[in-house]
Amino acid sequence: MGIWRDKLLILELLVGNYNVLQGLFSVSYAVPLDKNKNHNLSFGLQAGAMQKTIEAGLYTFNNQYNTSDGGYFDKNLASGETYNRQSYIREQVNAGILYFNGKQQARLNPFLGYSVFNLTNPKEFYGSDNKLPLRHYVTPGVE
Repeated sequence: MGIWRDKLLILELLVGNYNVLQGLFSVSYAVPLDKNKNHNLSFGLQAGAMQKTIEAGLYTFNNQYNTSDGGYFDKNLASGETYNRQSYIREQVNAGILYFNGKQQARLNPFLGYSVFNLTNPKEFYGSDNKLPLRHYVTPGVE
């Protein structure tokens, strides 16, 4: 018989005029592969939302450079950039699988994991058609 686990994860990244906020709910299920429960396989799924915000008015662009008086950036000049929205919310879906040896008396317990992020290929924001690519991770190790 396997074991269900769940977790809520909230992350926030603030870098200058750029903000990323994620809320993700994770659920996993671990299944023993042998009678002694030494060899185990765990499956996980993570889903939620990601909000990205940018304060576009705080940036300067090449066409705002004024060459008079030695040169300076003039925020009163039009930037030529269009931002329909300064905040977007996108879905975030990730999944993974992990094999691990959990034998208590063993000197070394190997594990091997594989995970993939951005399963829905959500669009990057601010009017672009760029999509976030799938990110693949392999995690080998010994404990």
